[in-house]
Amino acid sequence: MAKVARKLPHKASIHLTHIYNAILRLSNFPTQWKFSVIILFPKPNKPTGNPASYFPISLLPLVSKLLEKLILKRIYPIIVENNIIPNSQFGFREKHSTIHQIHRLADAISCSPENKQYTSAVFLDVSQAFYKVWHPGLLYKLKKILPPSFYLLLNSYLKEPFFAVSSGAEIYNISPILAGVSQGVVLSPTLYNIHTADQPIHPDTSVAEYADDKVIYSTHIDPLLTVSTSLQNHLDLFSLWYSQWRIKINETKSINTTLTLTGSKCKEIHQHRVYYTPLGNIISGLKINQTILVSHTSCGALDREGNCVGTTFTNPKGTWHKVIIQAKYSIQLAEEIATANNKENILILPSGSKLKLSDSYGLDQYKGEIVWQIEHQECSIREFDVLYDGEASLVKATTYNSNTESFIVETNHTAISLKKLSLSYACNIPVYKTDNPQLLIIADQNYADSFTPKQITPFSADLLSYLNTKFVYLEFTVKRTTTKLLIINTTI
Repeated sequence: MAKVARKLPHKASIHLTHIYNAILRLSNFPTQWKFSVIILFPKPNKPTGNPASYFPISLLPLVSKLLEKLILKRIYPIIVENNIIPNSQFGFREKHSTIHQIHRLADAISCSPENKQYTSAVFLDVSQAFYKVWHPGLLYKLKKILPPSFYLLLNSYLKEPFFAVSSGAEIYNISPILAGVSQGVVLSPTLYNIHTADQPIHPDTSVAEYADDKVIYSTHIDPLLTVSTSLQNHLDLFSLWYSQWRIKINETKSINTTLTLTGSKCKEIHQHRVYYTPLGNIISGLKINQTILVSHTSCGALDREGNCVGTTFTNPKGTWHKVIIQAKYSIQLAEEIATANNKENILILPSGSKLKLSDSYGLDQYKGEIVWQIEHQECSIREFDVLYDGEASLVKATTYNSNTESFIVETNHTAISLKKLSLSYACNIPVYKTDNPQLLIIADQNYADSFTPKQITPFSADLLSYLNTKFVYLEFTVKRTTTKLLIINTTI
């Protein structure tokens, strides 16, 4: 057909040009040109009796493909000028290829161990990506970026296409295409890229994609609280987006892997003197301030069964194919004293590194994996009297210009109220100030063991005097939640 088109006489070419100009002017795609014949190519190592074991390829009339090229040539500059397709998408774009995307991903993975960082990646596969594109959703996005004439033309292009499956010499019944953009069609890759161009992004992750294949990865020195949390937050955004635009992920082909030089469990090392190697071997009996040398076989990645399979890709400088490395581990367990700042929630290590105190776990770029336990030191307050330790109601009242929170200890039909004010610190212990200057409320129940109990019940006159015998009647309109209350009296 292509050879015939090139040898058309001059008058035939002129008539064909008039037809194309009329189509562009009227924004109407001819119905006969939207008929495609589907031929099936078997997928390797798949059962031939299952329809899902074949690649469907659409064959359109030659004049239809020429028209699609004309349309693409006119809309693509608009797409490029407005940066519609994200830079992370390398599929079906000029001067982009799968090799370029793999180099980009491999560079991030290769650099992270040098910086003592972890890289965790999620590989997503979209189920029947091209064939499940939701036409109303695609048209909604096209309308926002294209001039009306091109939008109406593509609306006509997507409206009521039909197909017939060809097998050998047989052509089966003609059926309508209700969704999707056919593979083997000129416009389909660009339309798919537009349909997925507004996928959500996350500040702590990166994305690498080629057409419908996507990798979300995060690199950081903290594998638990930063890398894993960032990936999960980004996946949550994707889950909502996929649901909104009727896209389904193939869970059996999607996988998560962490690429690092160590697979240890930090808390097990420090608390139980046990080291877990990446392949599941256990080294026990570690001792403080003694170095143990261990030779071990590690790999780039593990498959679903836990086998060491490495990472496969090719670049001009060499090949990584099922990388298995014989590594020597130097394991040293040490104990040090660090400075804790409760007020700013910072742990300052001897190396100068600063970690989040409340995490109780982190990575020091100089020392490695760190696990700590806070020890409270004596301070200038001689005594803490626990006036009340028990259940209370946290009552939140909101007016047009203020929000008030009070702890309520109920006594029969009345209640004793203690108004919660600003957050403060007593001996580096977080407490809430109250409207009684001598009474504080412990903000974190983990510090309760630091105080000396005093046998005072909420029904005693002693407690009522501390609370200034202030009574309030509870209303059902305020928001109440049951909380654990610890009221202390300070003596300086």
